[in-house]
Amino acid sequence: MSKAPDEDLVIHEYYYVVLLVDKSQSMLWPFLEDEKNRNETGTSDYRNAVNKVQQEITFAHAKALAALRGSQICKDRYLKVYQYAFNDKPMVLNPPEELSPVGMDKVFKLTASNYYPESKTALYDVVHEALQVVEQNYLRKAIEDDRRVDKLIIGVITDGEDTMYEENSPERSQKISQIKELMHKLRGGDGYSHLYSSVLIGLTSADFTKQRLLKVKEELTFDEAISINQSDDKAIRRAFKLFSTDTAGI
Repeated sequence: MSKAPDEDLVIHEYYYVVLLVDKSQSMLWPFLEDEKNRNETGTSDYRNAVNKVQQEITFAHAKALAALRGSQICKDRYLKVYQYAFNDKPMVLNPPEELSPVGMDKVFKLTASNYYPESKTALYDVVHEALQVVEQNYLRKAIEDDRRVDKLIIGVITDGEDTMYEENSPERSQKISQIKELMHKLRGGDGYSHLYSSVLIGLTSADFTKQRLLKVKEELTFDEAISINQSDDKAIRRAFKLFSTDTAGI
């Protein structure tokens, strides 16, 4: 492995792939036949929408993990996956786990029994928490303990904006500032460049337009925003495919 000039530092050994998956209630909206059923959880229309989203999410997530397992870096045992699902609060699916090429690992798999879209969207909280945990507990530790500079890939799949903080509120501004500070540090602000790529995949709709997606991308200071129209019933699958195939190419 190559080393940084004039320093006894390994450029990288592990890639950390951070995947944050939206499980808020608004994931259902494009799949409802009647908009008035948005809060009528007992209707057949609502239940059908839940089933549809669960099918799309679980199928696409399985395919995404399969693509990552097929990457060379996974075969070389250098790929760790860290996953969250989020609605009104972030939920860790698994801490950074080494991904096995043959599936013998503890990386969490989404199923209809553990993925249920409900509540609001805590987008800023989950991004901040995930970045903070990886930076403090893994990337910094690798430098201090092993003299190794690991790399980070973060992907967020969401269908909307943060709904936990009021627009233009001090709390919202503070949280965005905290995220920007972390992103700056990961890009080399502390002397070590960790961030390999960051992508925001937005399942856009009449509620969450491409323009709003780009605004969120700028707030998070992500490298890339990809818009996929959620009225297309294969949009969720396409989102996972884009993320996994791009990551598998490292």
